[in-house]
Amino acid sequence: MMPCPVSASQRRIWFLEQLSPGTFANNILVAYDVAGTLDLERLASAVRHVASRHEVLRTRFVVADGQPAQVVDETLPLVPLDVLDAPRGIEEAILLESQRPLCLESGPVFRISLFRQQGTDAQVLLLNLHHIVSDGNHSAAVFMRELVASYAGADSGPRPPLRYRDFASWQNARCQGPDFAARLDDYARSIGDAPTVLELPFSAPRPDEQTFEGRSVWTTLKSSLLREARELGGSTGGSLLTVLTATFQALLHLYTRQTAVLVAVPVSGRNLEGTEGLVGYFGNPVVHRLDFEPGESFRDLLRRSAKRFELARGYSDVPFDDLVRRLDPVRDAGRSPIFQFLVEVQAALPRLEAPGVTFAPREIQTGIAPYDLLLSVTESPDHALARFDYNDRLFDGETVARVAEHFMALLRAAVARPDSRPVEACLPDTQELRRVLRDFGVRPAPGSDLPCVHRIVEEGAAKFGDATAIELEGERLGYRELNARANRLARCLVAKGVGPERVAGILMNRSIDAVVALVAICKTGGAFVALDPELPADRLTFLLADSKAAVVLSEEGLAGKLQGQPVDVLCPDRDRELIAAQDAADLPDTARADSLAYLIYTSGSTGRPKAIAMRHGCLSNLVAWQARHPQLSQRARTLQFAPFHFDIAYQELFTTWHAGGTLVLVPQPIRRDVEALLDYLARHRIERLYLPYAALENLARVFRPQGSHGLCLREIITAGEQLTMTPALVRLLEALPECRLYNQYGPSEAHVVTLHELVGSPSTWPAQPPIGRPIDGTQIYLLNEALVPVPIGVPGEVFLGGAGLARGYLGRADLTAEKFVPDLFSEQPGARLYRTGDLARYLPDGALQFLGRVDDQVKIRGFRVEPGEVEALLREHPSVMQAVVLAERSGQAGARLFAYAVPMPGAALDRADLAADLRDHLERKLPEYMVPASLFVIDEIPLKVTGKIDRAALSRLGASATPAEARGYSPPATPMQISIAAIWCSVLGLPRVGENDHFFKLGGHSLLATQVVSALRTSLGVTVPLAAVFQRPTLAELSAYVEAASGAPARAASADGDRQANIPVAAPFVEERADLEMGEL
Repeated sequence: MMPCPVSASQRRIWFLEQLSPGTFANNILVAYDVAGTLDLERLASAVRHVASRHEVLRTRFVVADGQPAQVVDETLPLVPLDVLDAPRGIEEAILLESQRPLCLESGPVFRISLFRQQGTDAQVLLLNLHHIVSDGNHSAAVFMRELVASYAGADSGPRPPLRYRDFASWQNARCQGPDFAARLDDYARSIGDAPTVLELPFSAPRPDEQTFEGRSVWTTLKSSLLREARELGGSTGGSLLTVLTATFQALLHLYTRQTAVLVAVPVSGRNLEGTEGLVGYFGNPVVHRLDFEPGESFRDLLRRSAKRFELARGYSDVPFDDLVRRLDPVRDAGRSPIFQFLVEVQAALPRLEAPGVTFAPREIQTGIAPYDLLLSVTESPDHALARFDYNDRLFDGETVARVAEHFMALLRAAVARPDSRPVEACLPDTQELRRVLRDFGVRPAPGSDLPCVHRIVEEGAAKFGDATAIELEGERLGYRELNARANRLARCLVAKGVGPERVAGILMNRSIDAVVALVAICKTGGAFVALDPELPADRLTFLLADSKAAVVLSEEGLAGKLQGQPVDVLCPDRDRELIAAQDAADLPDTARADSLAYLIYTSGSTGRPKAIAMRHGCLSNLVAWQARHPQLSQRARTLQFAPFHFDIAYQELFTTWHAGGTLVLVPQPIRRDVEALLDYLARHRIERLYLPYAALENLARVFRPQGSHGLCLREIITAGEQLTMTPALVRLLEALPECRLYNQYGPSEAHVVTLHELVGSPSTWPAQPPIGRPIDGTQIYLLNEALVPVPIGVPGEVFLGGAGLARGYLGRADLTAEKFVPDLFSEQPGARLYRTGDLARYLPDGALQFLGRVDDQVKIRGFRVEPGEVEALLREHPSVMQAVVLAERSGQAGARLFAYAVPMPGAALDRADLAADLRDHLERKLPEYMVPASLFVIDEIPLKVTGKIDRAALSRLGASATPAEARGYSPPATPMQISIAAIWCSVLGLPRVGENDHFFKLGGHSLLATQVVSALRTSLGVTVPLAAVFQRPTLAELSAYVEAASGAPARAASADGDRQANIPVAAPFVEERADLEMGEL
């Protein structure tokens, strides 16, 4: 027979086979328990009879004129019937058989296996139909009815009036012309801007190429529940299928928090008369979009879902491949396009009988998962069976069993309380609720009589005497002298009015004096606010005024920054005689656990920074918890790395002193030079290191395990951003087998609240380790938007309570009331919870997995940033009508801000001048890390059809357009410029760099500058001081410097380590950037 065209559905299956030759993913298997004695010859004859009635079973698939085509053989050349022993059990034999592929080119396209287990009467008939000739239970039921009828010698009825190739011709004709094109356009519009990728938060890392190995989990729907679900579907204009699909989509919404969820529902496709009795692939997956609105009930959701289903009827015969071509989504070889989840409802396979033999349908593990997760509901007269087929490279059975439980809980809630909201219904059962509220989320407090942390210094003076409490480059201060100096300075502060509920500022560089200043303010009973010396003048003025600091401790070299400010300035280096004349005895204790201890400023969405008012009790609880930790309570030489305007610095100080350890301050230039920092850790025998993740990763990048590295590290504690186990970090930890890695979490409103210790070989740790479980005195709850606890595995917003909570925001009663809410789970009057805006989920062992944010807040190099604050400042500019700020991740640069501004009509400045003016405007008011990496001046902000900002369109613009500040791109002109430009592109995640581009205005910062220096050494064989990148920040300047200082053009470093050109540091070096960026916890 001549080749004839395939159907659209077959064309898709054929194409998938070409992508994965030899795949078993398209095997469709059904199994029957056989009772009685089978006559194998009669069975083989019955198989031939069925194949003679359905030519699709005698079809081979070839390529004709570059297109797939089907060739029908007159007869089956070989009856595909195998009789097999199952020595290890029938289930395992079925799994092995399911993974034997069927060959489309040579045929046959189906296979029957009869499994027998020795020593038992068990036998199972397995029918394996290739998907290209089968649409599941419908085709299987036709096949089995005719097979058993023929085996019994009964009449199978008249031959089907149509052949499958007739259907293929009919379908191909319908998929042409203007009417079809219009329906395809309508179909694509119904999908709209819904995300075509749905990633569940508990899935494992996705393989680069899609896999199809899977398992199944079953649960039963009782007849009463099935009846009520069908009635609910009818009352809302739909059916059982609409109820099940909407419930499944609601569950996916709760898991992912996506407001538009796509799933596919297969339709039979048997629209042509005469196809009901045919074996063949007629089905077509139709993609359904369902949007979720806050406050919407099940009933309202089901009504909208029913309307969506009615609308989709018009698209049921539009081939899915045509939709893919029309939407053209971003392709990913690791997942199916547009949808990854599917829901189907199908009739149960029939129970069949022949003389002396009965055939009863059997549920089996097929070992196949065509999608990430497939929900298949099979209806029987008295119940239904819900089967969840899952990809076992993404999920495990325990997780999917919980998914099934959550689905059933939602379904029961929908039929019992249709006017309730889905967000109120996905509740843990009683036992699980107890686990998440009590076992997972609450740690007992150490007691309410904890001393304020400055008492640690006083106790240390008595216990440790002259043992070194602080050291910095040869200068040492013992515990007794630290206490005495802090007492003297505290008395000077008290004389100036500092005391309980009064704020004093610290504007000092890294020094022992700065540490003494912090302790001294605590001893007055007052509160401190640490001020970054690199802050713009406008920002410093705001912080002083907002904090109402009347006294500032500073130093002679920085006191000029306070000129004109309404504050009393005391400089320990200038006023030594005044301070030395004070009494060195301890001061009376005027602070209590609820007294104000310090203020920390973070970004605010309204454009105004907010001050977190932290209590003494928070620090005391943290120190008391760490004092009970078996490892972290030990005495250690601890690096003091964090700047004082980050709360991690206070953990470094007081936990070290509580154990009698030594706090080793690191000089500022070394903090900014990762290689110098690594050497410093070894030379000063640092045993405990607190580092934000970004700084730790950079340290790992420059670490070389060869030879003796000299590191004495016992503990590394990291926080600030999501910890990711990169190859460099794994290499570092594997070279330090005695060193423990701890991952901590906590917003500044509560300091540290969780800890997770990573154990075992670093190569076995998860790519993104958990943030752990609560520390003592802390309560953590994961709640949804209805403030209802979420089950294990379901994302929820992190709410914090207990001893670590701040008072709130200084002078911001409205914001405090919004963020610090009543604790509904506490019996203590007045107990509060802080709603963090962070998303997390519980792992089965109770550890928390961080998932991201519920809002637009981002971390830029560890700093909390509200894009709204930057947007508000941009809109303050008289030439700006609209502004949007986005955070994007690219390359090694991590998250960066991109600003988009629409000028006022008739603005006098051209785009380049306006962008430059806007940057100056922001740099005068914002810390360096909050100034956008790129500024784009555009005609209008793109909007979605809903009227909301199309952030994806803006993101695409930021990835491809040239910032408005660039007055003309000038490509790299010399070999050295080309070489260094390639390094910049890699580090900054940019497609191109011009010779006049400025490293820091492209989004560079000091951490990335260290990567440039490292890359210059490894790629070009030259050693460049970090200072050179700051002094010569344009590509042309840095390239000229490298060429002049090395005396050689750019070259690649050889594998055996060419001689490096040591380039001298230009003097004097003037710091142009803020100190090494690091994050708060």
